[in-house]
Amino acid sequence: MLKHPDELTTLNFGWHAGAGDKPKRLVQPERLCKQLGYLPFLFRATHQEDEASDGFSGEATHAGLAGIIVHGDTSQYSKLAPFLYETRVERFVGYKRADELGAEIGTFYVVAALRELRRPIPYREIELLSEGRKLSPKFRHGYAIVDLPAELRDWQEPALATWKRLSNSAGLEGLRNRNGVVTDWILTGQAGSLTRLPE
Repeated sequence: MLKHPDELTTLNFGWHAGAGDKPKRLVQPERLCKQLGYLPFLFRATHQEDEASDGFSGEATHAGLAGIIVHGDTSQYSKLAPFLYETRVERFVGYKRADELGAEIGTFYVVAALRELRRPIPYREIELLSEGRKLSPKFRHGYAIVDLPAELRDWQEPALATWKRLSNSAGLEGLRNRNGVVTDWILTGQAGSLTRLPE
């Protein structure tokens, strides 16, 4: 993905579940993305040290900016599916998509401005906003609402400009209610027609 900086990329993340629980949506990231119109996020490379090891201590290695977050079991997803298929990350590496393998589930993040951090940020240095403490170095699953690290604050504005440029080129436009929250997405078709995507 880092070799394709001027392309929107759709990432599929699984849903959260405790041991023996049914997977459920991670609703807060979607809610924040609709309120702000975008959502910067941190994640770690999958090749990082073995999660199962007793010595696991996580660190964020990458940052990206999501402009659309949509759940795979909604009507909005089914209407966005052709666009999401064209932008799926699997196309960069030649893998089959999960939907092609009959295992589609989760939430789809349309991402721009992905970058590798100059210095990986250990979880113990990241502020967990909901509790006013540092993130646990053993944190593995789900998501956490954190303070954007100082070294990424200058990145956020150009990242947002990149998202706006790429989403405009793709024909994506968010419709907002009077509170500024995105309620619908408009996708400009090849023939110039507009498709309304219901909430």
